[in-house]
Amino acid sequence: MRLCLRNPVHRLSVDLMGFARRFRLRRLVVESPCRAGRLIVVGDGSPENRVLLILASALDGGSAFDVAFPTGVRRYALASGLPRYFEEGYADILIMIDQEADESPGETRVRFERHFNVRCEAVEELEGGRLIIYRCFHAGLKARVSLVVNGLDDERLGKHTIEDHLIRAAEELGLMKATAIPDPKEVWRSLKGEHGRIYRRLLRNTSLVRRMFPQHVKALALVGEGL
Repeated sequence: MRLCLRNPVHRLSVDLMGFARRFRLRRLVVESPCRAGRLIVVGDGSPENRVLLILASALDGGSAFDVAFPTGVRRYALASGLPRYFEEGYADILIMIDQEADESPGETRVRFERHFNVRCEAVEELEGGRLIIYRCFHAGLKARVSLVVNGLDDERLGKHTIEDHLIRAAEELGLMKATAIPDPKEVWRSLKGEHGRIYRRLLRNTSLVRRMFPQHVKALALVGEGL
């Protein structure tokens, strides 16, 4: 799986390129759009961009995905960019957002759907509601839109973000153990000295990646299967 950067000078693209060079994954990143009809949209920044490269390494194959980091647009509002992506020819669009403090992935889904400005119908709900597949239509065009809600079902967590997955990986690697995690972002920052080690272990262990990021792996596996 290759990641093709729509805006290679965006700060998250620059960070991603540095991460790729550090871990010798430069082959998986293209500094321009590939226009293969597949798009990943990330609005919450880093470490989401780095997680994308970890997923690309674990799913190393022939598929190419353009990657968009919309400036100044986060979470639910990412849905408002769908008309533009349709008109640019994308038929498979994957959007990653954090659950944050929403009570459930279902609440995140409802709030996300309020920002739809294309006609969409949910056709499948997977991974405990953390992956929703939509069939969407706009101006005579059709696309599959996959909403991936970052987070894990763990009662210790006060909110749910991409850091949930990285913290769980740190626990599996024996680097930490917590009875309560009110803010996973703060806990992840506190592990800064171990980030490189955690990333490296994930990059070497495809099975661990699949266990830690189930909704992301499932969403990417479904791309190209048709609606």
